Amino acid sequence: MNAKAEVFGPEVARRIDAHLGAVDRALTAAGMPLRERRDILDDLEGQIHEMLAAQAGATPTVADAEAVLARLDPPDAYEEAVAEGRPAAAGPRAPEPIEPRLSRPALYGALWAPLFFLNGFLYMFATVHVSVQGAPPPPPPGPQWWQILLMIGMAGAGLSAPFGTTVLGLVSISQIRNSGGRLYGLPLAVFDVLLFPLLLLDAVLYAAIHAAARAITGAPPTDVVALIALVACLAFDVLIIYLVWRALREAPAAQKPAVGL
Repeated sequence: MNAKAEVFGPEVARRIDAHLGAVDRALTAAGMPLRERRDILDDLEGQIHEMLAAQAGATPTVADAEAVLARLDPPDAYEEAVAEGRPAAAGPRAPEPIEPRLSRPALYGALWAPLFFLNGFLYMFATVHVSVQGAPPPPPPGPQWWQILLMIGMAGAGLSAPFGTTVLGLVSISQIRNSGGRLYGLPLAVFDVLLFPLLLLDAVLYAAIHAAARAITGAPPTDVVALIALVACLAFDVLIIYLVWRALREAPAAQKPAVGL
């Protein structure tokens, strides 16, 4: 204990010794020979020192020691391991299983995207018919204040959807790849990222094919040209999606934490 007291301080050293003593008593109760007990305790003590140094550096506090010891298997687990014939090796406690959940940014991005198309639909097809009477007829009534606020809100949400959906998709991809399996929804995140950029690129490609056909033939593009342009856009989309998905699947991601005893 004197050496540990010089390195960590007397309180931290006493806390470490108390844990090691409890493990030793558990192994003794399980009938483990002295030499094997010493090997396990030496390994456990070395691991505690490394974990303390990684967490608090050269001056750990009692709270740091408690936090490190809480991550280890309790002393009783060593006795149970010996009784069940499992290796009673020192190691961090196995983390509690975590149920994977869907990435929220990916979900929010997918819910935001349709507002762009809804705004376009309302702009092109929504009409209001009013009937006014009088001589001369008065001007038609305008929208109420709450209708104006609703239109402004819908327009803002719809026009910002391409930017917001793409950003949320990028955030979701980063979170999923660094979650160690705690988050899922990578296909949905890729959909968020690629939806509006692909639509823009499709529009450019479609217009370029039409312009090229007009320049070559000197006549307006036919239905055949339109079909060729649609097929080319679809093939382009499939290629981009495949390349992005392959890059994400092949790139290294965060590993799941190792389990102990």
